[in-house]
Amino acid sequence: MAEKKKIAVLGCKNWAKDLIGKLGEDYDIITMGERKDCEFHLSFDIESQWDTHKIPEIKGLLNIGKISELKGLIETPAEKWKAIVNSNLKLIYKSINFFSEFIAPGGSIVNILEAGQMEGLGGALIYDAFEKESTVLTKSLAYTYASKKIRINSIRIGYIDTEDLMGAGSKLKEIYLRNAKKNIPMGFVADITDISNLVSFLLSDKSRYITGNVINLDGGISTKG
Repeated sequence: MAEKKKIAVLGCKNWAKDLIGKLGEDYDIITMGERKDCEFHLSFDIESQWDTHKIPEIKGLLNIGKISELKGLIETPAEKWKAIVNSNLKLIYKSINFFSEFIAPGGSIVNILEAGQMEGLGGALIYDAFEKESTVLTKSLAYTYASKKIRINSIRIGYIDTEDLMGAGSKLKEIYLRNAKKNIPMGFVADITDISNLVSFLLSDKSRYITGNVINLDGGISTKG
């Protein structure tokens, strides 16, 4: 059996434990900079936080952005939305600049962005700006690191049917799923396997000619304009 390729996972991992478990079937997962509260207090002060001599060469990097819990999502104030957006962008930029030197040529970086475009669930105006900023950042970083043969792509996810992931109680989740199915053109809600399949593909050599893309994993919500 071939040795599994090492993939580093950085960022908000409490909601994504199932995703990490799925990826562990295909990759040797190394988690770094774990913050269970997902408030992104990581300062990325390289000298104090990372012993570079202990970081192995890796095949890829997965940045997991903060995903708002459904409970309280509608009442989330604008300033909190802005903080979440800024945290996601900071995570992408600073982690790529640092960890890229440990990624082997031909490697891949995948960023999972905060779930947006949740019609009727708040944050819409701020996400108009976030979509533009995250797309520009992904493309510019992909262009910069293409000469090092490192691919960079991002995934923007929509509704997901996982209670642990969204932190919803049963009644709130029922409302969430009903609203989701009404708004999703394909008529069903994604699960963790849908995310892991796409992430695994983007991390693998099967996507060796794909870079600089922001892929909407949302059942067609982004096609509605």
